[in-house]
Amino acid sequence: MCQNTARLCESHILPKFLFKDTGLIGAKRKFNVKCINQPEHSEFHKQDAFKEYLLCGNCEGRLSVWEGYAREQFFGPNNPFAHSNEMGFVWKGLDYLTMKLFTTSILWRMGISSHPFYYHVQLGKSHEERLRKMLLAEDPKESWRYACSIGFLYYGGKPLGGVFSQPQRTKQNGRYLYRLMIAGMVWFFHVTSHAPPFKEYEGVLQLSGQWAVPTIEALAIPFIKDEIDLFRKTEGTTT
Repeated sequence: MCQNTARLCESHILPKFLFKDTGLIGAKRKFNVKCINQPEHSEFHKQDAFKEYLLCGNCEGRLSVWEGYAREQFFGPNNPFAHSNEMGFVWKGLDYLTMKLFTTSILWRMGISSHPFYYHVQLGKSHEERLRKMLLAEDPKESWRYACSIGFLYYGGKPLGGVFSQPQRTKQNGRYLYRLMIAGMVWFFHVTSHAPPFKEYEGVLQLSGQWAVPTIEALAIPFIKDEIDLFRKTEGTTT
């Protein structure tokens, strides 16, 4: 991130708390990923989620601030998810700067990662550099720029918990976005540096600190249905 010469740390690409606080990893649970199409990329009996040497200690320190804030909001005692109804909710009172930098950092890390799990996140050098500069300057920019939207997932009438999926690339209104499941939510990362019609981005984190979070039946989203079907077939492993 800082482009200084320094000793690198093993950095998580997706934040560790998204795995740990939903029971995907822990003291009594190993981390297993079975790759169906390319078995050589499978990883079994790991203590931790995907990591690689990516950031120096100073840059890791920046991430820890953003991630610490996000963890408290998503999983702290006052998180709104436990009280979500079938319509969802509008999350209020969020610190726009910190939460936007948190989501932006996930997109950037997935894009620069060399791990095969993140192979489909191909941002290109221009987007990677814009994202890096946003993070380094701690400037989250406008709400639509590299925005993130989420949906709280239900499956069989209950919240969908410990499942995660490989990030995939798709297109919406002529723009690329990346989608994945983790921590009982579906996440959409919108890759755009040009202002769109604002109605397209009503569901992303707003400058006011509000974030509309719909409740979604998991099987109503085709790509999630496909992932869940694959999850069942492979007896609790994912690709």
